[in-house]
Amino acid sequence: MDESRSTDDYPMNSVFSGLSIEDLDAGVNLEKKVSRSIARSKPVKQAVEELKPMLATAGDAFTRKDWLFEIKYDGYSLLCIKQGEEVQLMSRNGNDLSRTFPEIFQAVSRFPFHSFILDGEAVVHDASGMPSFARMQRRGRLTKSSAIERAMNEYPATLYAFDLVAFGAYDLRQQPLSKRKGFLRQIIPLPGMIKYSDHIERDGRAMYHAAERLGLEGIVGKSSKSKYVGGRSDQWIKVRIDQTDDFVIMEYREASNGDIRSLIVGQYVDNKLIYSGNVGSGLSDTLCREFSNLNKEVDDVSRPSDAPKNTDFRWKEPLLVAEVRHKEITPSGQLHHPVLLRLRDDKDPKKYSRQTKTRELDEATVEEEPIDKTVHLSNLEKIFWPRQNLTKGDMIAYYEAVCPWLLPWLEDRPLVMKRYPDGIDGKSFYQKDAPEFVPEWVRIEKMWSSSTEREIGYFVVDCPEAMIYIANMASIPLQIYHSRTSNIESPDWRVLDLDPKEAPFSDVITVAKKIHEICDEIAMPNFVKTSGSTGLHILLPLNNQFTFEQSRIMGELLSRIVVQELGEISTITRNTGQREGKVYIDYLQNSSGKLIAAPYCVRQKKMHRCRCLFAGAK
Repeated sequence: MDESRSTDDYPMNSVFSGLSIEDLDAGVNLEKKVSRSIARSKPVKQAVEELKPMLATAGDAFTRKDWLFEIKYDGYSLLCIKQGEEVQLMSRNGNDLSRTFPEIFQAVSRFPFHSFILDGEAVVHDASGMPSFARMQRRGRLTKSSAIERAMNEYPATLYAFDLVAFGAYDLRQQPLSKRKGFLRQIIPLPGMIKYSDHIERDGRAMYHAAERLGLEGIVGKSSKSKYVGGRSDQWIKVRIDQTDDFVIMEYREASNGDIRSLIVGQYVDNKLIYSGNVGSGLSDTLCREFSNLNKEVDDVSRPSDAPKNTDFRWKEPLLVAEVRHKEITPSGQLHHPVLLRLRDDKDPKKYSRQTKTRELDEATVEEEPIDKTVHLSNLEKIFWPRQNLTKGDMIAYYEAVCPWLLPWLEDRPLVMKRYPDGIDGKSFYQKDAPEFVPEWVRIEKMWSSSTEREIGYFVVDCPEAMIYIANMASIPLQIYHSRTSNIESPDWRVLDLDPKEAPFSDVITVAKKIHEICDEIAMPNFVKTSGSTGLHILLPLNNQFTFEQSRIMGELLSRIVVQELGEISTITRNTGQREGKVYIDYLQNSSGKLIAAPYCVRQKKMHRCRCLFAGAK
């Protein structure tokens, strides 16, 4: 056995109490042990009230005696307060984030101490174990408990504790930091969701350069004699590590008085200029004048077809380069905290391709073995649409033919099937959970279901063979999520479902045109597709920038505007008996877990003509 891979040195202590089995057998009382240690320093005995977190002041790296230096983590600052059975995770703004980070809440709750207050930072790590701002941002934006439960597995949060403010009856704020951290080290277990934030002494410059090489956000220098004082203090100095890069200026935004508001910048990816962000900070009067002078010789260009129709955008030929300081480039390619440093007229913009920085370890290239994706078809002659004499085989052939157009809509989306084993006149049933006998090459995504309190394995169709496999299971309509598994709580689109019921289809068209007109006025892209039944779906792309709740609110606002202008033929009244023959604009489909008929999917309708009605897309 390779002893270097042994787990013998792993801590065997409890992840909650830090106690070993031997400690428990011996009846060790850790709370009394820590209290005796603290009492020797003669701290104040009093309850801590109206506590505000201590904050660092920005500065530069330095080396100084009686100072210690910690990693500056990229996450949420949390004051963890436990008083008996009551636990709070208070943010810098005074909000309780216990429901946002239930794993940290549980860890704090199960500490074997009656009362304490510790200060720390909640962090989500990337695959290499480094703090990830992008992953923490996704965690922090989740609002639904079911999504947070899933995220606990995908993006678990860790709390790095760096200060102990109170313990038991003792207020430790007047104790020097070096002692507070010593007490803190005693209560933090080696394993678990809460980690002790270690430090080095004196040499801040060396730590800064080490943090820079590792790609960390920065460091924090703290006077080892500092007391814990609410608000900003020059006894704590934060030193941020910034990155700089050159970006091509794609356009600029103009204020009503003609001044330049900001620059729109990008970088080339695979020889295509891709948007990277909007840079307004650092745009001084001097830089504005310099940009205006350089810009006189640059030709205007037409607005790209996929760009927003903002009237304050001035599109230019991408010939100028700007040097921009930023904190990071997110996985989606967007700049985080960009600041304009200077304009570069000495550089060729074509040379600025995005350099993806990664902390991932190199991986060996593994030669993939060919996968047999044979689908064994069954009952191809079974009649599914009796009136048209169309069979299951006809349906499978249709899906095989439309795969090039259908698959992009299904990519990375959880799929819910409605199966008709005996055709549209037979019994049907919904199926979310994939059965155990599904071939390994069919993609299954496990997602937590709060209603069933278990994980459900959803089909995700990502290849033609998977589509044929689903069709062979007699799934006639294909119901898909508004979002993709990679960002399940952020919808791709907002949908307005135009349901005519007894209203003429001409009214549906009129309402759709009105929505198109309103969206065009506010430069909101909008697309129409047939619902596959009697109505239309209006899809408004969101680019994963909004929550489902925000999407629903905006859908309601648009619907109310339409009803105000076309009240004689449209309504948002959900009760079918009260619609008075009007087109119902359903904006309530914009919720997490709601489904929509996929474009081009077959429907279970009884046709009078010899064709299958499908949900098409424009």
